[in-house]
Amino acid sequence: MLAGVDEFLLKGAIAPQLLERTVRYAIERRRAVAALRQSEERFRALVAHSSDAIMLMDRDGIISWVSDGACQL
Repeated sequence: MLAGVDEFLLKGAIAPQLLERTVRYAIERRRAVAALRQSEERFRALVAHSSDAIMLMDRDGIISWVSDGACQL
């Protein structure tokens, strides 16, 4: 579990309901990861093509990233 295992099946003890649930959960996780990746790509494209000044700053006021729009301003 510490290595990232979400679910496991033991040989010889695989009930049909358990197998179905395990496969369903794996499919749902894969879909969720794909949806998150797609959302992140849309957000990155939105920020990259924005003419607004957008920057990331930590609590100490250190700027770690600025958009092209911020550089142009």
